Amino acid sequence: MHDASDEALRVELNRYSLKVQGLLGRRCPTPMLSGYWKNDPFSPEEDSRLITSSSADGKLLEIPFNPVYRNFDKGLQEITDWIEKTLVLKIC
Repeated sequence: MHDASDEALRVELNRYSLKVQGLLGRRCPTPMLSGYWKNDPFSPEEDSRLITSSSADGKLLEIPFNPVYRNFDKGLQEITDWIEKTLVLKIC
């Protein structure tokens, strides 16, 4: 979609929205983590909050934008630690 307009891309990406698909809104026991960058038009904080509030064991993770690579790496490490901790708690 290299030649798509911003609006066409926004419409297409909106189809993948969990909110639009009706998968959010009811609390479930499945642990969910959602990370976001502030002011990201394609994955706003509001969507991440909806995801984590739909879980009885949700975690919201803000990933600062600058410096990009360092914070992205730190965010991935936090996500990995959360997954490991959550899986260990569920297995034991």
